[in-house]
Amino acid sequence: MKHLYLLIISFLISASVFSQSHNYDITSNWFFGINGGVTWNTTDVDDKLDLGWGLTLGRSFNYDYGKILSFDLRGRYLRGFWYGQDYDTTDLSNYQGVALSPYQDSLGYTVNNFQSDLHRLSLELVVHLNWLREKTKFDPYIFGGVGATWHQTYGNLY
Repeated sequence: MKHLYLLIISFLISASVFSQSHNYDITSNWFFGINGGVTWNTTDVDDKLDLGWGLTLGRSFNYDYGKILSFDLRGRYLRGFWYGQDYDTTDLSNYQGVALSPYQDSLGYTVNNFQSDLHRLSLELVVHLNWLREKTKFDPYIFGGVGATWHQTYGNLY
């Protein structure tokens, strides 16, 4: 339920009541954006919410008055970080290895926790209905792209 509330709040913050207007004579076709949000995961380990952020750099094409479609080409970098700790114990009574022997001998169990760091770099193409934006100030668009994601996850025992 908390994820639904966060999604609704994030949408309300990012949505604007009035659309941006474009002056074709003086507005640059280059744009820069800063992204922010919340990160979480869906595993059996309870997670703590943390912040994610990103940067966007792009350029608009075919953005002239009277054109039916316009295009944006964007580069985007996103970074997220989250961590969590399990509240359930992991039984070590049948464990045969040496690495967890101190836990096996003293407590007989461990508690798992983790930390993840994620990076994403992508190139996106966005297609706008330019004629609808000019008439109604409403800007529906479709986008797609390619990207690379890399992450590092650390786990340890408590």
